[in-house]
Amino acid sequence: MKVIAWNCRGLGNPSAVQSLLDLQKVEEPDILFLSETKMKEKELDFLRWRMNMVNMVARDCEGRSGGLALFWRRGVEVNLRWKGRYHIDAEVVEDNGTRWRLTGVYGESRAGKKENTWRLLRTLYGQSDLPWLCVGDFNEILFAGEKEGGPARAQGCMDAFRGCLEQCELEDLGFVGDPFTWRNNWQMVAGYTRERLDRAVANANWRCLFPLHKIINGDPRHSDHRPVIAELNGQSKLMGDGKGPSGFRIEARWLQEEGCAEVVEGAWNASFVDGGGSVGEAIRRVGGSLLRWDREVLGELKHRIKVAKRDLERCRRGGISQEQISREQLLRYKLDRLEDQYNLYWQQRAHVNWLQKGDRNTKFFHAQASERRRINMIRSLKREDGSVVEGEEEIGFITNYYKSLFLSSAGPLNGDIFRHVPSSVTPEMNEMLAKAFTGEEIKEVLDSIGDLKAPGPDGMPAIFYKRFWHMVGPKIQEEVLRVLNGGEIPEGWNETNIVLIPK
Repeated sequence: MKVIAWNCRGLGNPSAVQSLLDLQKVEEPDILFLSETKMKEKELDFLRWRMNMVNMVARDCEGRSGGLALFWRRGVEVNLRWKGRYHIDAEVVEDNGTRWRLTGVYGESRAGKKENTWRLLRTLYGQSDLPWLCVGDFNEILFAGEKEGGPARAQGCMDAFRGCLEQCELEDLGFVGDPFTWRNNWQMVAGYTRERLDRAVANANWRCLFPLHKIINGDPRHSDHRPVIAELNGQSKLMGDGKGPSGFRIEARWLQEEGCAEVVEGAWNASFVDGGGSVGEAIRRVGGSLLRWDREVLGELKHRIKVAKRDLERCRRGGISQEQISREQLLRYKLDRLEDQYNLYWQQRAHVNWLQKGDRNTKFFHAQASERRRINMIRSLKREDGSVVEGEEEIGFITNYYKSLFLSSAGPLNGDIFRHVPSSVTPEMNEMLAKAFTGEEIKEVLDSIGDLKAPGPDGMPAIFYKRFWHMVGPKIQEEVLRVLNGGEIPEGWNETNIVLIPK
C-alpha cells in the first residue's frame, strides 16, 4: 500500500491540477491526503473521477485558505473517524482484517497558534491505541539543522513540537531524498529559505506492523512543498515505457524546440536550390530531416525528462548561493518545457480538445489514445455476398470499393435536360464565383483547419504549415494557384489516406 500527503498550495488553477494528476499517475497511491486545497468539497468532486480515486472526504477551505481532502481508490477500506480544520482522522482496514489509524495533518503556520496543532495531536492520542501513522505538513521543524536560510527558528517552538511527539509516542520515520520539503523559491540568496516542514511520524505498533516502510520526499512539481510518499511495504512500482506508432508523422512537440526552424529552413531551401523542385518533394525532404534531427539530436523525450529531473534534484540538494538559485530556476524552466512537449505528444494521439481543467500528461490522454486505437481497429470486412475479407485482402477490397464508388456509370449526359432546370445562380453570384483565385483565400482555408487534425500521406498536420507559413507559404500559393488556374496537378497531390471508422 502507498500513502501520499501533500500540501498542494491550492487547486484553483490548471497547473496545480495537472501537477496533482501527474503525481497520481506516476505514484499511483492507494490513499492521498491533500492540504491547502483552497477549495470547497463540491469543487473537489471532479478530481475523484479524474484521478480514479472515487472515494473522498473533505474539509472546506475558509475563505481562500486552508482546506483538506482525503482520497482513496476502489478496493481500499477507509472509515472516517473525524475531520477538522487541521486534520482528517481515519481508520484503514487491510485485506486480512488488520486495522490501523491514519491522520492527515496540516499544522498551524502562525507561531502564536501552533499550540492548537499540538493540543489536537494529544487529544487524538488519547482516543485510540491502534497502530497510528500521522503524515502531512506540520509547519514546524524538530531541530535547527532542518532549516537553512532566513531567521533562526525559536528554540521554544522546536521543543514544543518534540514534546508533543514524545507525549503521543510518535517517532519520526526518516526519509529518502531531499532533506528539505519546503522552500520559498526566492531568486536572491539573501531571502532564500528551505526547511523540513513535511514528515511522517508513527507509533511503535504501526512501525511493527509495517517494518519495511519507506518514506520518500517526492517531486514538488508546481508547489513549494514536496509530497511525503509512504510506501508501507518498501517497494516502488516500476513504470514501463510505451512505444508510439510507427511510420512518419510530424510531432507537434518538435515545433517547440529552438532548433526546429533551422532544420525546416535548411531542408526547404535545399529543395529549390537550383530553381527546380516541387512542394511535395520539399515536404518529404523536410519530414526526413526532422526525423533524423529528432533521432540524432533531440533523443528520446522520456529520457530527456528523466535527465532534467535528475539535474534539478541534484541542484536542489546543493548549497545556497546566487549561482545555485539561478541554475535551479533555469532547470525548472527546462523541465517545464519538456513536460509540455510530452503533454503535446499525447494530446496529438488522443485527438481530443485540451481540457479546461488543466491536464498535463495524465492517464486520461493515454487511455483516450489507447481506447481510440482499440475501437478503430477493424479486423475484418464483409462483402455484399456475405463473405468475409481479412488481412492483406482488405487493402485491395477497400481500394476497389472506392474506385467503383467514384466512377461514373450514368451514361452520356443529355444537354436538353438543362433547359428544364431553373437558373439559381444570379449574375452577381456568377461574377463572384468567376473571380480569380488569390493567395489570401488559400491562407484562409489553411487557418480554418484544426492544428492537429488528420494529416495526409506526407505526415504534416496544419500546425506545421501555419507555423512556417512565412517560409513555405509563397511556394505553396504559387503551386496551388497554378493548378486552380488550369495547370497540371503535381504527382502525389491527389493521394490521400483512406480511414475506415467503425459505426
